[in-house]
This record gives sequence, C-alpha cells and structure tokens, in this order.
Amino acid sequence: NTVSFSLIAILFAIIAIGIANTMLISVRERTREIGTLRAMGMHRGQVLLMFMLEALILGAFATTVGAIIGSLIALAINLAAIEVPIAAMRAILLSDVLRLKVEIGQTVLSVVVLTIFTGLSALWPSLRAARMQPVEALQSIE
Repeated sequence: NTVSFSLIAILFAIIAIGIANTMLISVRERTREIGTLRAMGMHRGQVLLMFMLEALILGAFATTVGAIIGSLIALAINLAAIEVPIAAMRAILLSDVLRLKVEIGQTVLSVVVLTIFTGLSALWPSLRAARMQPVEALQSIE
C-alpha cells in the first residue's frame, strides 16, 4: 500500500505540474486579451473565473473521455477472455482468465476527483492572470 500510495502521489505531482504549466502558457499567450478585457471593465474575479472554468471544463471533458475509453478497453479485455499463462499469476488472480471489473461508482468518483484536482492545479496560473494590470498586459511584447 505504501508503494502504491507513493507512486500515485508522484503521478499526481507530475500531473499537477503539467496542468499548471499548460495554464501558465495559456495565460502568457493571452496576456493582451486579458489586458483588453480588464481595460474594458472586466474585474479580477471574472478573469479568475474565466480561467478556472476553462480548466474545469477541459478537466471534466478529458477525464470523462478517459474513463469511457478505459472502460471500453476493460470490456474488450473481458470479451477477449485472455488466458493467464503463468501458474503463479493464476494463483494471485484466482482465475485462469484475465478479468477487469469496472464499477460505475468508482469511475464517476474518479472523474469528479480528477476534475477538482485539475481546478486546484489551475488555481495559481488563474490567480496570476487575475492579478495582471491592464496597462502592463496591453504593453507586453509577444
């Protein structure tokens, strides 16, 4: 359990860095757009909300698609009835055939948790976008 937890924690850290990096690049590329919106009267909270909603929508879509594809792959493996050739593995799996179980509740929970995680990972870049001053953002060189 400790090894699994450690590997999952490392995986989550890598994913968080990837999401934050992607959002930072998005903020950097849209600096002038943010400056224009702020100059037209958009408040900091609205800029924050715009980037957070973008991250949450992308996260929800990506995790949902991933869960559907993963479930379909598990179903295909079950339908293929792949035999386990090694006796020791049969003893561990308690079966001669590889079977994967997909539970709807766990799948939905995973989608929700990973979507929230995506939002938390995008929080710092979104706050950075919201703190931009309109004049500085409009003067930035791309």
